[in-house]
Parts: sequence; structure tokens; C-alpha cells
Amino acid sequence: MTERLWFKIGETARLVGATPKELRYWEQVIPELKPRRSKGNLRYYHQEELANLQRIRQWLNEGLTVVDCRARLLGAAPGVSSRSKGDLGEVVEALQALHQRLSRPVGEKPAKVIKAKKPRHSQVPVSDERPVSSKPKVEPKAESKPKAEPSPLGRMWSQLRLPLDWDDL
Repeated sequence: MTERLWFKIGETARLVGATPKELRYWEQVIPELKPRRSKGNLRYYHQEELANLQRIRQWLNEGLTVVDCRARLLGAAPGVSSRSKGDLGEVVEALQALHQRLSRPVGEKPAKVIKAKKPRHSQVPVSDERPVSSKPKVEPKAESKPKAEPSPLGRMWSQLRLPLDWDDL
């Protein structure tokens, strides 16, 4: 590299192969990236930080997310810190549904089933599944109200005739 120790955000972005906007976003997602600030609030990156930034750029090019890059910088496996247990349950359900759909014979149609959402604060048990009716419910159309007769002044305006005197009304 060069003999310089500190680089502005534009110079750092050029050396890393990113844009200044990307670097600012990385700072938001990865709080461990803390450039020094000048009195004028300009970002200055130290030469030692360039190696981490170049690694992040390489990982992003490989297809990882910025959160996964943070996990790698901290030493954890990518994706572990970014997902909660609730998210994984939904993923498992989706994978099981996909497996069932793919293991079905070609001509067989699936039974339509919609899972009912369980209310959060209700004490009444709700069944997990309910059949879907084949016919959609048709609601009757609302009757339209008859429009009121326009006033004489409104009729004149609609006929593009302006009232010039009160006698015209």
C-alpha cells in the first residue's frame, strides 16, 4: 500500500472497490467499523481497517449479506446471529410443504387447506386447519342511492350558462 495511515471515505472506497454510500451503510449494520471523525465530521479510515473492508467486499461478491459478513468478522458462522428460532420454524414448514408438493404424483391435485392463524390472547382453542370451499362467497351489491336533483344554479353552471341576474334563477 502507500505510506499514508489515514484515508478519507472516497479514497477508502476506491481502494476497497466500493462506493462511499456502501461504506456508510456497512457502518450502520456493522457497528465494529468505526472510522475516526474530523472536526468537520469527515470520516477517516485507518490503514489497518482497509483489510477488513476488503474482506467484506470479497464476501459480498461471494453472495453473503452484510449481516453475515459481520458474523464472520466476529468469528461466528454466517447466518447464525441473524436468524431467530421463530424464523427457522417458518422455514421448516415451508420446506416440508415443498417436499410434499414435489413428492406427489404428476397428475394428482393437492387438497386445498388454509391454516388458521391462532389468536394471541384468546383462550379458545382454534383448529390448525380448515377446508376451503370451492365456490367463492358472492356478496350482494350495495344499492345505489338516487342522485338529488341539482339546484337551478347548478343546472345553469352545468349548461355553461352563467346567471347574470337574480331573475335568471
